[in-house]
Amino acid sequence: MRIPPRELIVISFAVALTLLGDSLLYAVLPAIWHKIGLELWMVGALLSANRFIRFLTNPLAGRLVERFGLRKPFLTAVFLAAITTAAYGFSSGFVVFLIARCFWGACWSVLRLGGFLSALGLSTANNQGYHLGFFTGFTRIGTLAAVLAGSFLVDYIGFSSTAWIFGFLILVGGIVLSREPIHDVQPPKPAPLKQPPHEGNSTFLTDRRRWMIYAISCMNGMTGSQLVVATLGLWLFQNFGENIDLFNMTIGVASLSGLLLSGRYLIEVLWSPGAGHLADRFSHIKFILIAMPLLCATMIFFSYQTHLFPGVLAAGVIFLTGTALRVALDATMGEITPPEHRSRVMSWYVNWSDLGNALGPFLAFQLVTLTGLDLVYRGAAILLAGTGLPMLFILRSTSNKMMLGKKME
Repeated sequence: MRIPPRELIVISFAVALTLLGDSLLYAVLPAIWHKIGLELWMVGALLSANRFIRFLTNPLAGRLVERFGLRKPFLTAVFLAAITTAAYGFSSGFVVFLIARCFWGACWSVLRLGGFLSALGLSTANNQGYHLGFFTGFTRIGTLAAVLAGSFLVDYIGFSSTAWIFGFLILVGGIVLSREPIHDVQPPKPAPLKQPPHEGNSTFLTDRRRWMIYAISCMNGMTGSQLVVATLGLWLFQNFGENIDLFNMTIGVASLSGLLLSGRYLIEVLWSPGAGHLADRFSHIKFILIAMPLLCATMIFFSYQTHLFPGVLAAGVIFLTGTALRVALDATMGEITPPEHRSRVMSWYVNWSDLGNALGPFLAFQLVTLTGLDLVYRGAAILLAGTGLPMLFILRSTSNKMMLGKKME
């Protein structure tokens, strides 16, 4: 494999930097909310706000790139990301945090689309997957740095100073990026998604499958591994306090949360290709039917844990199965969507995933004060299994009917 083009490396590096602030909040906010003048219910709202806003800004990002090209919107998003990250450090209350999170959500819509378009635009038919994989994996370095180094910085120099340092790093990245050439890659305009009234039964089945995958993806985002990611710091704080004795040394809860979340993102980088290969080999839906029950069962087991090592082990299994489930859902959606419609359909799919990812932390932090975190985990697992598995069996039945129809033609 050759080294990707310089432009893709620079863009990936810039996007990795912009993730510093967002990933830092997921790592430490559930553990330090009381120190920066927030209430517990506000944590869920702040961690979800950027995803709610993306439900609107994802399609708008495509229109911006079509109208202005890639360079101007992308650079603007990088500099706005620096401002929003620095704004976290002022700890000026819930409203300032909320505004910053909404602006970050809009920035991420442009940054994610820009990275995908650059990877595809700089690729040939033989290396599109490699370039897309490089972009996805490289940007996770920013997440790893935030949850690992950022968490330790919060414990030693404070949250505000850490946010300002990260904001400055993003600003420097934006200045460097502004000196680099960014080609205005225009996304192809998709054909309209119309379904004539007398269209064949196979098209109707495909359409129904697409909407069921939208629903499963939304439910997975709301109740699956992302819920554990958002509340892991709170689970540690409630069970072990602000400091944890580990191997004859004391470690802050924010630092340990960062270590565990960095392990999760490392799993995502290393395990995603293998999970995708297994899903391709054994059929995507069958792979999902294995991953989803295992994820739900492990979440229920995790909800009963009050000891560190069994809980950490369960969290690791949740991260593995959650990554496998998401990769297989992505592959299934790509499999059933005609190439000429993938741009629009995948944007809708991302929107439904973002909606689920937004609802999960928001509802969890509202319910935790009423029911406790353990019941939130159990309820989420039961809800995912109770809604997702029936739809998956329908999907498998539909796939078998379509395959039978093709054989008879």
